[in-house]
Amino acid sequence: MDKLFRWVLLASIFAVLSSSAFGQEVSPMIVEGPRYSKTAFNNWEKIELTYAVRYMKGYEPLVDDMKPGNMMFGVLELDPEFAEKVDIRNPRIFGNEYYFDITYHLRYISEKKEELEIPGQKFPYIRIQAGKEKTELMVEFFSTSKFYLSYQPVTTSDADDIKDNIDFGSFSKQALLWKVSGGAVFFGGILLTLFAVFSKPVLVVQMGGKSVKSTESVETEAVDPHLVSRALVEGTAKVKILLKSVDSVGLKTELGAVCNNARILFRIYAPDINPGAVYDEMTLAIQGLEPVWERERLTRLISSLKYFENFLYKPDVIDTELPTLTLYVNELYTTATDLDPRIVSRQQLLFRWKRRLTGWWLWKS
Repeated sequence: MDKLFRWVLLASIFAVLSSSAFGQEVSPMIVEGPRYSKTAFNNWEKIELTYAVRYMKGYEPLVDDMKPGNMMFGVLELDPEFAEKVDIRNPRIFGNEYYFDITYHLRYISEKKEELEIPGQKFPYIRIQAGKEKTELMVEFFSTSKFYLSYQPVTTSDADDIKDNIDFGSFSKQALLWKVSGGAVFFGGILLTLFAVFSKPVLVVQMGGKSVKSTESVETEAVDPHLVSRALVEGTAKVKILLKSVDSVGLKTELGAVCNNARILFRIYAPDINPGAVYDEMTLAIQGLEPVWERERLTRLISSLKYFENFLYKPDVIDTELPTLTLYVNELYTTATDLDPRIVSRQQLLFRWKRRLTGWWLWKS
C-alpha cells in the first residue's frame, strides 16, 4: 500500500512539472539588450544603444514602428542626425531564425552627476497570415527591461567664470593712432571726392595767338568749353536723326554747324592755332601732347572733321556715302563725349598724380 502511494505521489508531481514546463509559451520574437557604447558619459557625448532582434520564420518585426521617435528613452535626447532613421545593422539568417541589430543614437546634458533610469522598450511584430493584409493582423509586442546609465558632467554652473590671466598690456595708444589715421583717410577721401565731383576746368579759354606756320598774330576770342562740347554732342545727335530721314539739305546745314563746333573744341585743347588751320597744321599742333590718350582723341576729331568738310563740298551723294557717313558720325559722337572738358580735366588730374607718384617711387628706389 505504501509502495503504491509513493508511486501515485511521484506520478502526480511529474504530471504537474510536465504541464508547467511544456505549457509555457515561447515568444516567436525575442529582443536582447541593449548593449551600450558607454556605461558612463558626459555632456552631449553620443550614446549608442544596440538591441539584438531575433524572430522566427512566419513572423515579421514592424521596423517602421521601431523608429527612434516611436520609442521611449526617458531623459535622453535623440541625436538629430538619426532622429528619423532606423539604423539596422548586421542582418543574418540561421535556419528558420532571422536576426538583426537595431541601434539608437542618443545624448544628454545636465549640470549634476546622476544615475539615469532608462525605461524598457516595446518592439512590435506580427504573425504573417496568407490572404490578409498587414494592417489586418494583430500587433504583438516584446518588452525589454529598464536599465541605468551613469552621467558625469564635465562643466558646472560657474563654468563662465574661467579667466585667462595673461596680460598683454594696454593698446590705448595703438587704438588712438589707428583712429586718428582712419579719420584722416576718411575725411581726406571725402574732400578729394567733393573736389573731383564739383571742381570744373577753367570756364573761359582765350584762343588765338600765332599760326603754326606763320608769325602773324590773330585775334583772340573767349569761349566757354562746356557750351562748345555740349553743342557738338547735341549737333552730332541731330545729324544721326537726319541720316534716317535722308534729308540732304537739312543734313548739310547741321553738318556745317557741327564742323564749326568741332574746330572750336579742337582749339580749346590747342589754343595757339588759328581758326582756319588746315589738317596738317592741326596734326602738327598736337604732336608731343601728353597724355597720349588726349592726343589720340584729338587725332580722331581731326579725321572726322576732314571727312565732313570734304563731304560738304561734294554734290548730292548722300545715298552712296550713307554707310561711311554714318560710321564717321558715330565716331564723332563718341569723340565729342570723350573730349568733354570736365571729363578730360579729371583724367588729366589723375594722370598728373600717377606721374608724380611714379617719379617719387623711382627716385626712392
